[in-house]
Amino acid sequence: MRSKLRATLISILLVQLGGESFAATLRVGPGGGFDFSTLTAAVGNSATADVLLVAPGIYDTTRGESFPLTPNSAITIRASEPEARPVIRGDRFNTIFFLDEIGYATLDGLVISDAGFGAIVIDSVTTTIMDSIVRDSRRSSGGGAILAEDSKLVLLRTELTGNMATRTGMAIQCTRCEVSILDSSVHHNPPDLFLAGDIFHLVNCPEFVLKNTIVDRNRGAGEGALIYMENLRQASGALVIEDCTITRNTPIAGSLIYMRKVLAELTRTSILENSDTILRAYRYVFFGDESSMNLSDTNISNNEGIGGIRIWDGTVTIEDSTVSENGAVGID
Repeated sequence: MRSKLRATLISILLVQLGGESFAATLRVGPGGGFDFSTLTAAVGNSATADVLLVAPGIYDTTRGESFPLTPNSAITIRASEPEARPVIRGDRFNTIFFLDEIGYATLDGLVISDAGFGAIVIDSVTTTIMDSIVRDSRRSSGGGAILAEDSKLVLLRTELTGNMATRTGMAIQCTRCEVSILDSSVHHNPPDLFLAGDIFHLVNCPEFVLKNTIVDRNRGAGEGALIYMENLRQASGALVIEDCTITRNTPIAGSLIYMRKVLAELTRTSILENSDTILRAYRYVFFGDESSMNLSDTNISNNEGIGGIRIWDGTVTIEDSTVSENGAVGID
């Protein structure tokens, strides 16, 4: 009993003296009844693990916001009403969220749009983006929607659309990251000008997971691929595609999915009706260099102007799958 009482007294003293800090819930919204009227002020006054509950409305520079929003510690930013997502609208010149070495960040139930230098830039942060829309943003180099390095990135029930970049990663560009896209939609991400551009561009990433996700009507450019995954400094990376539909992505003036030093696992996935407007001998749905792939219950067919699978210095294992009626060779 004495030990329990002593522990309780110590805890009370620590709180009174400021020896411990506790996460707070900060309410953000226009008008009265909120802790802050802008996200800029709320983020600037937040402490580690605080939760920002954001009311419906538009948050942009005309309403007092200043971008990029740069938290100084781990943070959760969440819509207060899930059925009415707040819109965080950029100014076409800056990044909207810059997350840099803060441990973790969660963006939940938001619409993030109209960024001029990538919507979300992440460095060394475990980041979860859920029940959100990232749209109509651009970047002059790579990572129109998301640019990440040395991070773990999870997208859950999230939509990426209308994002562009002039070179690589119109939707996502990652270096040395673990990336998972789950129960999401990636569609109508166009090229900017006609420079080379991939939709997903991943370099030295140990894992890229797509599960129960639709990838539809994205437009690569130049020598761009839908997925470009290359590992140069490690033995191999894992590409896992499960229960996905990849369709109507055009034009792909390179192989649909390019891999180097990657092990790809495809399960219950359909890759259909993608096309390449420039018919060349080396265009494939999958092109692998020092890579291997396993197909299970997967359908790769009716892709116009591109062949099926070509693997250099690797193996292909097929189980209960179809690779047929593509624009050129089936498996090479």
